[in-house]
Amino acid sequence: MDFFEEQAKAHRKTKWLVIYFVMAVVSMIAVIYLALMLVYSGVQNHHRYSYEGQPSFSLWNSQIFFGVSFAVIVIVGTGSAYKPLRFPPAAAPSPN
Repeated sequence: MDFFEEQAKAHRKTKWLVIYFVMAVVSMIAVIYLALMLVYSGVQNHHRYSYEGQPSFSLWNSQIFFGVSFAVIVIVGTGSAYKPLRFPPAAAPSPN
């Protein structure tokens, strides 16, 4: 086995893991945002029926989007930073 070949293979795998991690965070933001928008629009339309008679549905609300994005990034970032602090890498064995 060639050391440099193994390093290159590990580097490629790490790159894909980072890409998957970013995709997971973006997916969480999108799913939570859509869920909140459906709830928000349902509540908003319920109140509009009693006043205007015609519901309107807007899928974009920048305040909710940026709030969800901030919350997800803070929670994921805190969890990602906490794990290495809680479980430090094992010490290198001392030569005997």
